[in-house]
Amino acid sequence: MPKDIYPPYDKLDLEVVRAGAAFLNAVGVPSEGEHSRLTAFRLTHYLKHLVQGKPETHWTAFPNKDPEVSHMVVVPQIPFWSACSHHCLPFIGKISVGYIPNKLLIGLSKIPLLVRWHAHGLWLQEHLANAIANHLEELLYPQGVAVYIEAQHTCQLLDLGEPPIPMMKTAVLRGVLMHGEKARDEFYKLAGV
Repeated sequence: MPKDIYPPYDKLDLEVVRAGAAFLNAVGVPSEGEHSRLTAFRLTHYLKHLVQGKPETHWTAFPNKDPEVSHMVVVPQIPFWSACSHHCLPFIGKISVGYIPNKLLIGLSKIPLLVRWHAHGLWLQEHLANAIANHLEELLYPQGVAVYIEAQHTCQLLDLGEPPIPMMKTAVLRGVLMHGEKARDEFYKLAGV
């Protein structure tokens, strides 16, 4: 281990770092030099953060005691990043989440936490949208749920010989947000898409 290693790299498993260095060397990335000397540490730290366990989080839902609260709740354009399960490369964008309450509500601050919690790991964008929608349905039993993701995939930017796809857009609509045109249009308007 280099003598001037600093946190958080000093906590990494050296065997894993060595394997990362071997991989980088095998694909032609030198391990010497001012800027590449710690590349294996950086790669190991990034991948460890990306794929290891999600932090334990308590998802609080509370009773909706007011029958008037049956309108749409939308938290628009939540910044997120994840990584593609096909390439292990980042995709970055914004996720808008909406739901129409039934008997339960969730604190608005929990929705961005839920988005980022799910985004942790390797995903296909379509599966990430479904996972977020499923979690909200299981937690709240709402009248409807909508999840809209717009993201730039770095694997597409690096697809040699092909023009990049500017943004990938995915929408998951459930319940009244799937079947009701007026509700669906309201979600898209409030989400800013």
